[in-house]
Amino acid sequence: MQGDPYYFNKLAQGQDPKILWFGCGDSRETAEVITGSSPGDIFVHRNIGNIFLESDISALAVLEYAVDHLNITDIIVAAHTHCSAIKVSISRKPLGIIDNWIRRPQDVYSRFRNSLDPLEESLRDGVLSVLNAQQSVQCIARTSIPQKAWASGKQINVHAWLFDIDTGYLYDTKFTVTGPQDLVKQAQWVI
Repeated sequence: MQGDPYYFNKLAQGQDPKILWFGCGDSRETAEVITGSSPGDIFVHRNIGNIFLESDISALAVLEYAVDHLNITDIIVAAHTHCSAIKVSISRKPLGIIDNWIRRPQDVYSRFRNSLDPLEESLRDGVLSVLNAQQSVQCIARTSIPQKAWASGKQINVHAWLFDIDTGYLYDTKFTVTGPQDLVKQAQWVI
């Protein structure tokens, strides 16, 4: 931006992203900074805890627009370490309205509690962040939007990634859905 007198002229030319990023609203998780990309490269939707709910009309509208109009090829659910939503999900400390929103990661924690509880706190939080992202990947892949795209022959890949705030590394968790066939394979989660 600085030193480029044509920066805003270039932005005004439009966008052509190939990635849809479902990230957390945490101010430390900024898609363009984490990935080293430029404005217009990534279409972004953020909320507390990078949770995709099938009933969230905003997330569904973003997903539909990205798949049907921007022709994105990759959807990334980006979890991160030190996520407050994950910490609250584990503690179950009542906070108010947000308690309703974080029900999904609480349910994931309950499902894997016996495996998660013996882990050191920061590791446990990171693993739950990944499991929460994997849950969102499955929920996205089960909606009619990618299902319709796959049926028409479009290539859409839905990934769970983890951004490690401590190191700045971005990890592909290797949890990817490339079509309806992968939903059966990914149903068996492993910690």
